[in-house]
Parts: sequence; C-alpha cells; structure tokens
Amino acid sequence: MLELNLLRKNKINLSDYNSQQDIENRILISDFSPADLKVLEEILFSPLKISLKKLTRSLQILEKELLPILHKLAAGNLLSLQEDAITVDKEIRKGFEFQIQRFDADFKPDMEFLQGLLRKVPIHLLPIWYAIPRSSNNIFESIVEKYLLTPQIYQRYLNELHFNDCVDIRMSQAARGILTDLFTSPDFMLSSSDVIAKYNLTRSNFEEVMLLLEFHFVCTVHYAKEEDHWHEIITPFYEWHQYLRFVQATKAPVIEPSKIANPKKMDADKKVLYRHSINTAPERHIRDAEKSLQRVMHGGWVLFDHFMQGAMVPLNVDSIATLKKVSNHWKYTLPIYSEAERKMMHTAIFTTLFEGGMVEVGTCEGKDCFAVTPFGRSFF
Repeated sequence: MLELNLLRKNKINLSDYNSQQDIENRILISDFSPADLKVLEEILFSPLKISLKKLTRSLQILEKELLPILHKLAAGNLLSLQEDAITVDKEIRKGFEFQIQRFDADFKPDMEFLQGLLRKVPIHLLPIWYAIPRSSNNIFESIVEKYLLTPQIYQRYLNELHFNDCVDIRMSQAARGILTDLFTSPDFMLSSSDVIAKYNLTRSNFEEVMLLLEFHFVCTVHYAKEEDHWHEIITPFYEWHQYLRFVQATKAPVIEPSKIANPKKMDADKKVLYRHSINTAPERHIRDAEKSLQRVMHGGWVLFDHFMQGAMVPLNVDSIATLKKVSNHWKYTLPIYSEAERKMMHTAIFTTLFEGGMVEVGTCEGKDCFAVTPFGRSFF
C-alpha cells in the first residue's frame, strides 16, 4: 500500500521547463516531407554558420526549392536567414538533434532515449516530479527502481496512473484513453492520426498529451516512411514493447478438447483440504504454481511445455523478469528454468493442484496437458 501511495505522487508539470518550444518543434517535424528531413539533417551536421549557396551545393538542390524549407525551419526558431548567410541557434539545434532520432529506420525508443528526454528538464526538478530522494546518487536508476524495475511494478504503476493533476479533464481523459487503447491494440501500436481524430485533439493538444505520456513512461512516437511521406506511430517504450511481445508470443495455444486423451478431473468437494495431500509440493512452490496459472485462466486445455515457455514464476534469480542494463542497453531479462525446476512445477500442477480440483489433466499426442477447472478459476 505504501508503494502505491508513492506512485500517486507524480508532480509532472510541463510549465516547469520550456515545453512550449518542445511542442512547437514536434508540431513542425510532424509535417515533414522527406525533402524537409534531408535539409534538416544537413543543417544539423553543418557549422552554426553556413552560406546558402554552399548548402544548395551540398544538397544538390535548387535555391528556389530550398528557400521554402529554410523559411519553415526559421519559423521554428532553428535558424535565421539574411541574404546568403544562414545562422543556426545552438540551443534550438540540440532540441532538433534529439527529435530527429524518431525518423531513423532503426530507431528504438529505449531507456537511453528516455534518459535523453529527461535531460530536457532541469535536474533539480526530477526528484520533485518523480518523488525520489534528492540524495539519490543516480536519479535515472532511482526512477527505474521505483517505476520500471519489474513488469509487476510497472503494470501496477500503469493501472494506478492518472493525469488529473497535470492537465484539464478533457486532456486527462485523452491521455488515459490513449494508454488504454495502446495496450489493447494489435502489436501495441497506434496511428497518431487515428488518435487525434478519436479524441478530437488539435495538433498542439496532441503534442502536449504525448509529452505527458512520455514523461510518465507510458509511450512515445516515431516515424515510419511510407512511399513519399512519413507515418507517425505511437508505441510503448522499447523494453516494455519487447516484453509485451514476449508475453504475446508465449501465450499457450488452446487444444481442442476432442484431442485430449485420458482426461482426469478430481472431485473438488473437499476444496479446504487439498494442501494436505501426501504428495503435496512445498508450500512456496504451490503458491508459485497458483500464480502462474493466471495466464491460462480461460480454462482451455494447454500443453505443459507451451505453458512453461511463458510461465512467470520467480523460482530463482534467473526467472525473475527485471529491467537491467546489459552493456550499453537496457532490457527486461526473461525467465530461465532448470530441468529440476520444470519438474517441480509439473509436480505442483499435475499432483497437488490436480488433487485439489484446481486443474484437470490429460495428454495430447503423448504430451502432458492441463486445464484450469471452473472451481480453480473461482478459487484464484
């Protein structure tokens, strides 16, 4: 309960830093053509002062084609143009250097990207925004530990998350709606244009909502090239997206009941008594097995081998999914079980939980399978 109370104390306030410049930059790049992007890239990798003629030669573009793009970038305060001289604002350029990553074909909105996002905010504000100790030696690692360390912590955080203290009620509802839509969508991806239309947002409103979602570690946007234009896509941050894909890919296929050989079901009339079985597994292992059944609570028949591919049971340090930094990259470590631990889980499900009436067991093409019974579903 203490942990949940702490999670509710986010005090993210976009007015604490120059978020309006961020929003304007994002609006500008959201309307980019491939030609716009090419010009911006050239400017970002050029000196702060460059001649117009030199830029046209470098880009192999006519001046009359280049000037409208330069005027567009000038409107975003990136540069000023006087006759043949182009002068780039150093601080504004940093913002565009960060945003341009979103167009890279290999872009991954990962924890490194998130750290870059947080660097936009004055460092003394981060402990206030995220209610972490000011004495923390590493603010980002403290944020990871509090909000992202395990899937269970992060999922609980998402479930409890609200935005009422950050924006008005309409924007708050849009932010919560996008969160819900994203995690119930195919492959956990949304089109920005669909979201803007669904929640009747102006482009400025949308960018403000997306900034809030990014600073709340929910999701971000990137661009995928489609023929002669860019398609803007909303996705979770990379590490969580990969974890969700793992969970989705390891969902045990349901077996047709007609394919089950020798189905067995115990009488559950003595359901306060099943733990007293002579062949019972250790209490902790039974608890772990019970928790793991959440993924097959639909009651359909599944192979034990398929079930174990996606079982999330903390049997050892290697089977606890945890966000860790490996070399220069972060990732959620995935469960690894020894043969002895697989046998322990098999005993807990096929003996103890079976004798308690929680599951029924059988075989399919010579392989062990099981299904959670109606009593098991009501019990858990």
